[in-house]
Amino acid sequence: MFLFYRIYIYSDDALYTLIYLYVSSKIMDLVVTGLSKRRVVYIISDKWTELITVIREELHKGITVLDGTRAGSAGLRKCFIQLRLLKRR
Repeated sequence: MFLFYRIYIYSDDALYTLIYLYVSSKIMDLVVTGLSKRRVVYIISDKWTELITVIREELHKGITVLDGTRAGSAGLRKCFIQLRLLKRR
């Protein structure tokens, strides 16, 4: 009987701990990411022209293209594609 009582108390504490962890992780996610339901994705590729046409035709999303140079690489130029997506996608 004593053993059953101790297991019951510890399982109860474990349940409260799991609930606390779930709620605190959701609150922390809201604090860090805010209430926005969108994420920003950066794509770095040499085939950026093909990627732009695929994203526009299939996803119907707006795209921002940034031209950049990698630091310390003797002028290696890359194009960055910036895209905003929903979190669940």
